[in-house]
Amino acid sequence: MKPVPSASNALASALEQRQRAAARWRALALDSGRIDSSLAATLARVNASEQQHAEQLARELPMIEGEELLRIVDAGAESDEPGSDAAGPAGAAARQAGRVARALEDALRQERRLRAAFEQLAARAPDDAVKVRALALALAETRHLRVLEEAVASLRCKL
Repeated sequence: MKPVPSASNALASALEQRQRAAARWRALALDSGRIDSSLAATLARVNASEQQHAEQLARELPMIEGEELLRIVDAGAESDEPGSDAAGPAGAAARQAGRVARALEDALRQERRLRAAFEQLAARAPDDAVKVRALALALAETRHLRVLEEAVASLRCKL
């Protein structure tokens, strides 16, 4: 049986996930910088967006209570990071691009789930203050999705 997390544990978990995601984007940007400076710049923008988004979540999520918070944290549960390729330099750019593409696709799925969770919360919430917060967070997810989609488009030009 899966243990029932408390809202405070769920909040801490959600914020920790965001920090780990930002750290992964930063690491991918550094790795990519050795191969392709424009890809590194794109990933640096994704990292900055993730950092800003984490800060907003840190401010807003504590105001969402109990089961709603648990639903949102569950919707945003991160998937495993794509593994690194251990092969030599031949084809390194293609491997790195593939690794970044997988990370971006995973992030897009996760952010879409989160946006839907915030939109559903706004639709269900009887309290106007909660509706406004949920809609603001859904909008923030949309903005973050735009950054990720731009990164995917930039990467497709390289594949």
